[in-house]
Amino acid sequence: MAISTHKIPIITGRNDIPTTSEAQANHPNGSFLTNRYNALIDELITELANIDLSTKTTDDLSEGATNKYYSDSAVNALLTTKTTDDIAEGNNNLYVTNDRVRGAISVTGNGSYDAISGVINISNASIAIDHISLTNTTANVDTYTIWGDAGETITIGTFVVTNGVDGVNGTDGVNGADGQDGQGVVATTTITNGDGTHTVEFFTDLAKTQKVGEVILNDGVAGQDGTNGVDGQDGVSPTVSVLTQSAYDALGTYDSNTFYVING
Repeated sequence: MAISTHKIPIITGRNDIPTTSEAQANHPNGSFLTNRYNALIDELITELANIDLSTKTTDDLSEGATNKYYSDSAVNALLTTKTTDDIAEGNNNLYVTNDRVRGAISVTGNGSYDAISGVINISNASIAIDHISLTNTTANVDTYTIWGDAGETITIGTFVVTNGVDGVNGTDGVNGADGQDGQGVVATTTITNGDGTHTVEFFTDLAKTQKVGEVILNDGVAGQDGTNGVDGQDGVSPTVSVLTQSAYDALGTYDSNTFYVING
């Protein structure tokens, strides 16, 4: 390096660095300056190596453009732009999918479940009612048959009605004979469908359940001393009402001479 072609500035804060004119006068070939500056560089490297970085924090170093310092606001701002498409699924809190939900459902008993479509099917022994046939065979004898789809039937059976017998007149000081009660008898009751034959229960009121073969009674009234006996009450020919459980519950009040058939 030719010293005559370069300007060598004075380094402030150091009194052992010659000025440019002094260096040119004493060392025309520039070797002095070269050696001197090399020595200064070595000193600076040594000083930098001796800096104790353990005492420094991010407060002492400005943030760069790429590797940003952590802060709650910076992280929150970044998360607001993310969706589950950007975040890998963990091992415990798994994402919800249709396949996972449907796969977690199981059905037992009178039902089946399609995990692909998500449809649950429930089967039972109830039948759809198509029409009711009321057949009168003889006086006071009626047969009730409820017809369902595909030949399914509910045969309510035969109601046999016997009228009450009048009481006998009494004499002075003697009671009249009581009238006999009339009766209505349910002979047989069945439901027949694809699942076989089933027993039907009939609900006559809130306090009493009539079952197959049970007798319906209307109490007679005893005669009084020296008066006529009171006639026995006639037997009642019961009627049939077919309805669902919810419709039956919604009635609130019930006719004691009606059989309520619960279907479905």
